[in-house]
Amino acid sequence: GRFKKALGCFDETIKLDPEYPNSYFNKGHALHNLGNYREAIEYFDKTIELEPQHPNVYFSKGSALDGLARYKEAIDCFDKAIELDPEDQNAYVGKGCEFNNLKQYQKAIECFDKAIRVDPQEPNHYFRKGCAFGSLEQYQSAI
Repeated sequence: GRFKKALGCFDETIKLDPEYPNSYFNKGHALHNLGNYREAIEYFDKTIELEPQHPNVYFSKGSALDGLARYKEAIDCFDKAIELDPEDQNAYVGKGCEFNNLKQYQKAIECFDKAIRVDPQEPNHYFRKGCAFGSLEQYQSAI
């Protein structure tokens, strides 16, 4: 219920200031959380139009593209997020997950390794890397 309520607030802020990129970003984020990926992408694109260097929009758009199984496009978005912030571990993980979806497990492992370099204390990075090794049937490396 809270995301649906939020949509009305974001519509109001867009009406008051149609040039404020965070209104579009936040509406896209709410739509994404409601599973409305196509519509979310429209709002992420508007955010990019208004603020091409927005720090989170490319990751969010990549996640929405993932929800539509548009994995190669999602990788492009995660690459742009990494270009803007080379320490964005979530973008490396997102990119790795897309390579997993495409059954390109070695490339996925490389992405998870980059996420591990950014945050070696995050257990999910190792978990995802282990799953990719498992998909390659390299069980010894997965341990």
